[in-house]
Amino acid sequence: MCFFIKEMIYFLRQAQDKLLAQRYISNTNYFSVLFIMLKASQLSLDSYGMTN
Repeated sequence: MCFFIKEMIYFLRQAQDKLLAQRYISNTNYFSVLFIMLKASQLSLDSYGMTN
């Protein structure tokens, strides 16, 4: 879980360099963005069969 949080923070920092990402994050609830990213991370792990 801590790994995903670090990845999200890294992604958001990288996204700040992109105007489109800046607009998306500023126009969307911050926690909604994190939730969507967390669900996407879980889906990607499931697709690789890395979850228990």
